[in-house]
Amino acid sequence: MQEDHAHAQLLAQALYELAEVTVAPDQVETNIVQMHLAPLAVTVEQFCDACAQQGLLLFPWLPGVVRMIVNKHVSEEDIHQAEEIIKNVIQRFRHGHT
Repeated sequence: MQEDHAHAQLLAQALYELAEVTVAPDQVETNIVQMHLAPLAVTVEQFCDACAQQGLLLFPWLPGVVRMIVNKHVSEEDIHQAEEIIKNVIQRFRHGHT
């Protein structure tokens, strides 16, 4: 579980650097990361569907909020891959492609 928390923190830190979403790494105390999509003009469901098409399963949590849970089956490499998928999806929506 300690490794899960460390991976969640790594993911939160990586996403914190992105201007198009809001993540609060200092609020990540477990293996759960919440990402706010407010700056993007996209629904949570659209965002999660676009990520799923690239192999990343995310959970639409609240309006404008995606919930990500890191478990023991997720490696550091998986975290970096998730970061890249999220960046790709953000770029896609930034350019108006749905």
